[in-house]
This record gives sequence, structure tokens and C-alpha cells, in this order.
Amino acid sequence: MAIISNMEMEILLEPEEVYTQSNNALINASTITLDNTGNLSQDPVMTIEINNVLTSLVITNVTTGISATIPSTTISANTSLLVYNDAIYKNASGTIGSELTATFTGVFNLKENASNTISFGLVPSAATSINVDTTWIKPNGNAASQHFVEGFSINENITQKTKSVNPLNKYNSGYINQLFDYDFSIDKLHQDKQLIDIDKTKSYRITYKTESNIGAILPMTHYLSGCKFSGYSISQGSTQQTDALKENIKGKGCKLFEG
Repeated sequence: MAIISNMEMEILLEPEEVYTQSNNALINASTITLDNTGNLSQDPVMTIEINNVLTSLVITNVTTGISATIPSTTISANTSLLVYNDAIYKNASGTIGSELTATFTGVFNLKENASNTISFGLVPSAATSINVDTTWIKPNGNAASQHFVEGFSINENITQKTKSVNPLNKYNSGYINQLFDYDFSIDKLHQDKQLIDIDKTKSYRITYKTESNIGAILPMTHYLSGCKFSGYSISQGSTQQTDALKENIKGKGCKLFEG
């Protein structure tokens, strides 16, 4: 299914890279916001520094309703913890230590295309605090580049299989959708006065806007996440550095979001 096909438009290209957000001196009932808008669901890793002795720690993703609890134990001051999506470990000088007894109500991850609110419950609740570094993969806005493209198109692919049927029934009884992904192609992509570097080993997010001439319909922002470039050609003119140009660009993306 062709989703969009424009002859001329602008896109924003952002590499998806490891990002760390630091939040310090968090007390009982503190919340932080982890911006995962326009991005796939992610499994964050939290490094938590315990500033004062704790007897219990509860971490809750308010957005998803999933929590991780370390109950009824003594966590010494200056202890470092590593929190994964399904387990919590002691962290000693960057080395994973012993696993702590913890209860997870589900997979502790970040909801896709959403700002996730994380809350922290500390016991005792008075005179205690923690420092939290959260690491996950997200588009790097500081490395974003804006490009002018011609012939940009995205197509949704659906992989299907047949339903199981009675061996005596020779007719197909229906299909099951197994996998969705996207093919994208760009006839021409250029940016003035610099040669465009597309790294085929990296994943990118492509951001673009669709416009409408209908008065009540506003332009809509779209994000194609998890994009990998599979190939392109370079025109003769692009070697002059004055009008860097790549042609016949092709690749695949994982999921399409609306902003």
C-alpha cells in the first residue's frame, strides 16, 4: 500500500543512537519524564546510585503501569544498581554483580511514540535520595540533517501465512498477519555544499510532513523509525561538493508513527 508519494519535499534524517539522561537527588515520590516520542518501544537500562540506606525501592513506569520492586531488604548507602527490563543487579565499578530479589509486574520498557513518566518510591521516605542515569536508543536530534528530496515514497508490507485447517478441507480458510514493515525509496536526495554521509551500518529516523489544501486539515508530521539504508548511487555532480546528490536511495523501516 503506497502511503505517500511526493515529487518534492523536505525530510529530517536523525541517526538512532545510545542516549543517557541523568536525574540527580530524586526523593520519595519523585517523577522523571523519558521522551520516547516518534520512536520504537525501547528497553532502557537504569543505573541507580543509592545515596542513603534504603529498605525498599519501587520503580514504576506510570505510562505503561509496569513496576519493579525490591522489597524488605537493606540497600546500603553508596550502592550502585543496574535495572534491566526484567532483573536488577548490584553494579560494582561497571561490572554486573549479584542479582537482587525483585518483583516485576511485566516487562519494564518504554512505550513507543510516547513520553514515559517514571516514578520512584523510597523507603524510608524521609532523608533519602537516589541518582538515576537512564540509557536507551533514540533519534539524536543534535546530529539531525535536513534534506531536500524528490520522488519520496513509502510502502507498507504485510507478511501473511495461512491458518491451520482440517487436512480434509482443501480450501484455504483465511490468513494471519505475521509481520509488518516498510520499504522506502528516494529518487534524489541532496543538501547544498556538503557531501551527505549515509552510514549503512546505522539505523535512522526519517521525519516528514504531509500537507493538505483543505482548510480544516493541518499538516501532519510522520516518523519512520528503525530505518536502514540498503543502497544508493552518486551522481557526477555530487563530487564537486557544490550540490551533493545521492540517487536511487532504497531502504527499510520498522514502524511509521504520526506526530
